[in-house]
Parts: sequence; C-alpha cells; structure tokens
Amino acid sequence: MGFVRKRVGTSGSPTYAAVYRDARGKIRHAGSFPTRRQAEKRGSTPRR
Repeated sequence: MGFVRKRVGTSGSPTYAAVYRDARGKIRHAGSFPTRRQAEKRGSTPRR
C-alpha cells in the first residue's frame, strides 16, 4: 500500500513523492511527480 507526500520546491511549486513500504517494512520512494494523481497511480503499484 502506497501513499503520497507533498513536497514544496525552492521555487514554491509543489511536487508529490510516491512512497510505499517494502516487504521488510522499509519506506521506499517510487519517484517524484508534478501531480498528486500521477504519484498516487505510481505509489499504488510497487516495483517487483
């Protein structure tokens, strides 16, 4: 199960980081995206 973290860059514009927990419980990042929708889509499908 993934979730999204909002981050604000130096220019003040928001980016969204897709984050999930791996099988060992460690928090992993799946990338940064310009929209929340893109981050939610990527965070819901963790890499294999």
